[in-house]
Amino acid sequence: MYVIDVDDPSRNTPLGCRTVTTQMALPLASWDETRVQMPHTTISGWAFDPDRPGEAVQVHVYLDTGTAALWTGDLRPDVHAAHPAAGDSAGWSLTAYLESGLHRACVWSSTRTTRGGTPHWAAGTSRWG
Repeated sequence: MYVIDVDDPSRNTPLGCRTVTTQMALPLASWDETRVQMPHTTISGWAFDPDRPGEAVQVHVYLDTGTAALWTGDLRPDVHAAHPAAGDSAGWSLTAYLESGLHRACVWSSTRTTRGGTPHWAAGTSRWG
């Protein structure tokens, strides 16, 4: 870093160099509930990216062999109270039709990065039937 002398560029004053370490935070998320009221199942929770406060986060729900991608946007004042950076719309939910029997669900939330990757956070797996 330099202080620039606008009158005489040959007299710029060097201030030195410093090393700075930065790190992107992982998204925070929770799978809060699986509610079965046959023939429908509702899975819900919340997610947010501390690096992008208040922005929607994509959530992927894998239900048996099907996949659904949705975005946060449901009101969750409890999450906002605990994590102000989440905003008040960090919730998500999915309702699906399921036949009676044993089912497997997995939930992931994903976030955009400036490094080109898409880190994922595994919210968990549940089996019921």
